Amino acid sequence: MHTPESKEKTSYSILIIDDEETVRKVCKFVLIKAGHVVHSAESGFQGLEILRSNSKIDIVITDLKMPNMDGQTVLREVKRDWPHIEVLMMTGYATIEYAIEAMKAGAADFILKPLSTDQIRVAINKCIDKINLNHEIEELRHTNKKLMELKDIKEKFLAITSHELRTPIGHIKGYFNILNDDFINEMSQEEIAECKNIINNAIFDLEELVNSMFDVVRFRQKEIELNIEDVKPAELLQQIKSAFRLALEERHLSLEIDNYSNGLVLTADRLKLKAMLTELIKNAIKFTNDEGQITVQITTVDNQCHIIVKDTGIGIPHSEQGKIFEPFYEVQHSDYHSSGETSFKGGGLGIGLTQVKEIVKAHGGEIKVESSVGEGSVFAVAIPIEFKGDAM
Repeated sequence: MHTPESKEKTSYSILIIDDEETVRKVCKFVLIKAGHVVHSAESGFQGLEILRSNSKIDIVITDLKMPNMDGQTVLREVKRDWPHIEVLMMTGYATIEYAIEAMKAGAADFILKPLSTDQIRVAINKCIDKINLNHEIEELRHTNKKLMELKDIKEKFLAITSHELRTPIGHIKGYFNILNDDFINEMSQEEIAECKNIINNAIFDLEELVNSMFDVVRFRQKEIELNIEDVKPAELLQQIKSAFRLALEERHLSLEIDNYSNGLVLTADRLKLKAMLTELIKNAIKFTNDEGQITVQITTVDNQCHIIVKDTGIGIPHSEQGKIFEPFYEVQHSDYHSSGETSFKGGGLGIGLTQVKEIVKAHGGEIKVESSVGEGSVFAVAIPIEFKGDAM
């Protein structure tokens, strides 16, 4: 289906369809004088061919009675394939029934023959007003949709962050009260040290949470600076695998790294690249059933490093796949949000994959996802081996 241009214009592209050459010439003279671009056709078939080859047509003026294909048929064809185009009907045989039928089929107006200059101008201006009104309505719909999306993001942000903040704050408050209570006199030095350690870890989690949110904002505003250096992705993956060793063992998950890159060295931001890979693997762990398999492949193709993270997890519905990189979006509903970064279907802030996409984009790469419910997911990252700069 063809769609209209979104911005208002002063000059419009108009197609005249009439088997009478005199009518075509009169319309063309008036419309060109008014500053419009005019096309003409002597039959309905020729007119439709012009429409198929010219996506810029805004208005069609067609005669009602023509041989082979009449104006009603032209009207139906236009409204079916180009619903945004306004159609004016011309006839010297008009009846109320014809007019009602044409208006029901989507005609903007009826012009009676013989034509007058004023008739043509008034009818065209009416179409232009309708086109502009439709553009304004479409822009309002688009704005309203964006506002609803922002409202939805805000609600998800409040729901998820309140949960994510509550856990570390609860730890800090609870263990701080213990240390300030008379009960501390009965505690051993090891127990006191453990309480302090829990508080420190909770503070660290809060800092990570806040930094993650700021990172997403900075990436989107292109305020993140990349510290480019030589990086071996295979080494980063081994470090990440070691970091997740306990989680993998606890869940009986297999994580295999297939390195076909022959000691590949990238020029990239080491910390950002590691954060991106960590998030992809953590995501695979979260959404893979216990005893499942996760495979990471590294290959090189045409001066690009391809990193593919594949799991045998629960998969992502096709309808959700275009949304998973949006901030604060989670496949499971935020009402059922739960903590646990590596527990099965565990929660998070909902910005991990947003960060992944922004990091990949910042390095001049792209990320794609393929997934089937019940069969697992494949995240494929492609980034240049040599960082070119100005990717953001």
